[in-house]
Amino acid sequence: MKYPEFQKNSQSEGQEIGAQLKLVDVVSKKNFSFPDSKRQVILFWATWCPPCKVELARINHLINLKKINPEQIVAISLDENESTVLAALEKTNYSFLVAHDAQSSLARSFKVEVTPTILLIDENNIIVWRTTGISPSLEARLLRFLN
Repeated sequence: MKYPEFQKNSQSEGQEIGAQLKLVDVVSKKNFSFPDSKRQVILFWATWCPPCKVELARINHLINLKKINPEQIVAISLDENESTVLAALEKTNYSFLVAHDAQSSLARSFKVEVTPTILLIDENNIIVWRTTGISPSLEARLLRFLN
C-alpha cells in the first residue's frame, strides 16, 4: 500500500458516519438502511477489480462457514451501470447485501479513491478500521470485530 492511501486510511479511523443512508439491494430490490446501530462492514468494490473479487470471496467464505453474519456486510459497487453489477453477481453466490453507487456520491462522501476499500463501523457508527487493496489481516479482523 502506498503511503498516501495508508495515511488516508488511518485518518478516517475514529470518524463518525453521518446520517443514516437509504440503499437498495441490487438483487432483491429491497430497501435497507446503513448504518443500523450494529457492527457492520462496508466494502466499496468494482466488477473489473481483481483484488475486490478476492476480498468479496474471502468475506463470503466466512459467511458460508457461519463465522460472520451476512446482515453485517454491505458491498457497494462503483460500476457505471447496475446491469454490469447484476451480470457479475450472477456468477457468484454472495450472501450479503450489494448496493450500487452509480454516481459515486457515497464513495466521495467516504473519500474512496481505490477499490477495494473496506471500512469497519462499530455500533456507535464510528469507523474503527479502514483498509484498501488486499488485506492479509482481513479475516482475522472481521472475526474479532463482528463476533
